[in-house]
Amino acid sequence: MTASFGKEYANKLSKIDSAFTFLYILTNLGAFTGILTLSYISEINFKYALALTSILFFLTGFLSLVTSDRKTSDFKNNTFQLAKNTLIIIVSSILMGAFWFIYELNQVNFQTEIQHLIDRDISNFINPYSYSSVILVALCIVLIFLWHFVYVRQIIKIALGFILTAIGIGLCFYLPEIANESKIYLILINFILVSLGEALIAPTVNALITKYTNPNYLAIVFSIIYLPSYFISKAYEYLSNNSTIPKDIDLKIGFTSAVIITLLLCISIINIFIKKRKNEQL
Repeated sequence: MTASFGKEYANKLSKIDSAFTFLYILTNLGAFTGILTLSYISEINFKYALALTSILFFLTGFLSLVTSDRKTSDFKNNTFQLAKNTLIIIVSSILMGAFWFIYELNQVNFQTEIQHLIDRDISNFINPYSYSSVILVALCIVLIFLWHFVYVRQIIKIALGFILTAIGIGLCFYLPEIANESKIYLILINFILVSLGEALIAPTVNALITKYTNPNYLAIVFSIIYLPSYFISKAYEYLSNNSTIPKDIDLKIGFTSAVIITLLLCISIINIFIKKRKNEQL
């Protein structure tokens, strides 16, 4: 579905970031409303819920068939451009995988902290993960309007996403041991910052991959970009279960990874602007 949507905007690159942010809104709205709707229907009759999911599945396949493809003649296929595009796709996939790995580490830690607050029966505590899709949709709506009026390089958006994620995870080191209001506020700030990082990174990486992938192979590329995060998560899970890795090291790994990636992206951004300035002087 993402590949079919991407092909529709392959020749509208100026709008592609906003378009994928909008798709991200629809995806999260679908996840939020779908769970509620199917849960309600399944309570009435489980067969009705199963029938509805089957209809929606086939409808998704039908929409993929009727979408138009971009002509391959519009896509540059010379050797240099192909090597450049391949490098961008690989780096984008690694960045996506790294972000979801960091996100997972943060989520594991905060599920523990949230459970601690629930066990303490904090009356004014609302679990932010219960409304994750709603909060993410609200952030994405703000970004759609922002990208419509302000042009920002895609690498800057991704770097900003990792910066916010690093700040959000960094706040975790200041969580008090006791369950009080300051702990609740830090958890909420962490959640908002990491969600904003997700809203900046995920749609932008999808837009990058669409921009630099031959449309004939777009579906295949979108199918494999999540492999890095899967293998990284499985490797870490194996090490955690089969070694004496301290349980509190999750946040340190997540924070360090986010900071390192942010520094590398900032160096790349500086290098891009230096080259641009040199070219303008020639």
